[in-house]
Amino acid sequence: MTRSNTSATPQREKSKRSRRGRIVFTAAQLFSKLGYHAASTRRIASEAGLSEGTIFNHFKSKQEILIAILRDMYEEMITSAQEGLEPLTDTRERLELLALNHLQHISRDNGLLIRMIHIHHGLDVHQDYLSEESFINALNRRYTRLLNNTIKEGIRRGELIENCDLAVCRDLFFGGLEYGMRTLFLRGKKSELQSYAHLAVDNFIHGLERNRPEHPGPKESEQTLARLENLVERLEYAVKART
Repeated sequence: MTRSNTSATPQREKSKRSRRGRIVFTAAQLFSKLGYHAASTRRIASEAGLSEGTIFNHFKSKQEILIAILRDMYEEMITSAQEGLEPLTDTRERLELLALNHLQHISRDNGLLIRMIHIHHGLDVHQDYLSEESFINALNRRYTRLLNNTIKEGIRRGELIENCDLAVCRDLFFGGLEYGMRTLFLRGKKSELQSYAHLAVDNFIHGLERNRPEHPGPKESEQTLARLENLVERLEYAVKART
């Protein structure tokens, strides 16, 4: 009898994880399709092929399912970003890796992308879940720390300006990417993630580069020179006219 209970435990745990995974996956699809409030636990259970009671064996509420979706999303984003950053040393390459990683994850489900943005800003989840002490915020800090560390390293190496505000940089970087992803989605250009990540980083880093050129470029210099030559000619003409 003891052996029977022992051997059955792994199978029960596997079944439990499988059911939990189905609930989270199905809920994510329905939140994307119907919206968080319109997707009831009864509908989630029906789509997952489970009873509603089974859902409450795994989650206390629909909000807990939502938090599970966010947690899984953050953990995947953190893992892939860390693995991608490991071999890179160049600041621009590291920023482009972070940008592309972010775009690729949030673009997997367009509807869910919009829901996640709204949720993260507290529109659908009770404020307790987004408090400073919540584990969702802890995951967010782990994730954004990858950007902070990249910027700090760029500053340490003398590539970026020293007086940049990390919080502002974080908001501009990730906020801009999420807004840009929405634009790509609406324009049907999801296939352009890599080029968009490159352009986004190019514009982002331009304001942080320590040694960016302060003098006009070749075209601007040529235009300035042409204006000066034209002015000299006009002055010479005016002098000759008076004499």
